[in-house]
Amino acid sequence: MANKTYDANSISVLEGLEAVRKRPGMYIGSVSTKGLNHLIYEIVDNSVDEFLAGYCDEITVSLNKDGTATITDNGRGIPVGINERTGKTAVEMVFTMLHAGGKFGDGGYKISGGLHGVGASVVNALSTWLTVTVKQGGKVYQQRYERGKIITPLEVIGTCRKSDTGTNVQFLPDPEIFDKTYFKVNKIELSNIRYKYYDVIISDSDPKTSHVACKTLISKGLKCGKWVEYWGDPLAADITVKTIYPKTFLKHIEQRLFDKADKIVYTSPFTLEDQKKAFTSFSDKMFYVPTGYLEHKIFELPKEGKAIVTYTGAYYSTVRNIIPLYEACKELDQVKCIITGDTDLKLPKASNIEIQSRGPADYELKISSLIVCIMNKEGCQIPGKLYHCAGTNKKILVILDGDNIEETQLFIQQWNRFYYCLNNKDDIKEAIKRIIADKQEWSPLKEFAPDVVANSLIG
Repeated sequence: MANKTYDANSISVLEGLEAVRKRPGMYIGSVSTKGLNHLIYEIVDNSVDEFLAGYCDEITVSLNKDGTATITDNGRGIPVGINERTGKTAVEMVFTMLHAGGKFGDGGYKISGGLHGVGASVVNALSTWLTVTVKQGGKVYQQRYERGKIITPLEVIGTCRKSDTGTNVQFLPDPEIFDKTYFKVNKIELSNIRYKYYDVIISDSDPKTSHVACKTLISKGLKCGKWVEYWGDPLAADITVKTIYPKTFLKHIEQRLFDKADKIVYTSPFTLEDQKKAFTSFSDKMFYVPTGYLEHKIFELPKEGKAIVTYTGAYYSTVRNIIPLYEACKELDQVKCIITGDTDLKLPKASNIEIQSRGPADYELKISSLIVCIMNKEGCQIPGKLYHCAGTNKKILVILDGDNIEETQLFIQQWNRFYYCLNNKDDIKEAIKRIIADKQEWSPLKEFAPDVVANSLIG
């Protein structure tokens, strides 16, 4: 392993970012599915460089329900310091300057798999938005861009263990550039991994296509001791995703996936019970395991001014009923409510309520006095945000709704970590007043810690 320092001054610049959006084909080959998937390769190559240099042993690629792609590695993290030659942070250079990378100077990689910096800036230019999160030196840094332009400065959004390092890049391809903006997993060339042997392969259901990809790779020769399917939502019974396929077809796909799996895991105990009834022949290898939060996050809690109540996540009228929360907050002068997410609703303006489009989840964690989770109107899923936010010291209110209100209440109570109420204006209003007045201090819930969840998954 090279011992040379990898810092902001390790990033060299050959030329500025020019006309990428006007001539994307010059940089990614085309604006078809092939060019779209090329965006993933460019970011993955940066992670591969860290692996080849001996600083990274885990790279994750996720294709998400909202059309975004997320690439995460546990390498050193892109340097966050100021580059002496440009006066900019190295992160900004990598994502806004063409040919800015860690392999062009004397301190660069001895071996490299991609054009570190070239690809990142091009991906940024061709994305509706891109967020980069870096863990380095015990801090978590984040910056957001839109169509290549800086929207937020590189800022500290949290803390982590000093040994916990890496880079996370999430981006949404721009429909103004590409013919189609949804990724096709069968077109993504990651098949080289099939030549290795793995003790455990875990495929995650967000997106569900990862299970299909895993099955395809196994059929092509991927060798592993155990395949664990990790389902956040079911396939045929999921009400949160619109699909053109009939449920009978989706159920057939589920059966084919279950047949190959060694263990089938659900993040909701209610989904587990329903799936056991729907797929009785596979019930003996179905289990409940919670979603693990990524890390402990201890925030400085607001002490003065209005309490900030936040809801982040999609709230389409067919899935979640946000109206009672909106009406309750509108009548509470002592709170400011921020609602963030995709929706088909047009909520009226209110002096103490801010409605905004979807943004980074950590923004909610950083500013909120009270985080709100709303259960679905139907179905039996547990919101992933409930698990994620349990890794913090924030107050969390779960609004009960749907088919399993009594069962969900019992589930919530067992953790002794969450506040809860029914989904009507009066109950929510009283709950918020009570929670704001409560001086109880909270800690991350150890049962949802990643090492605990990992042991449950593999065991």
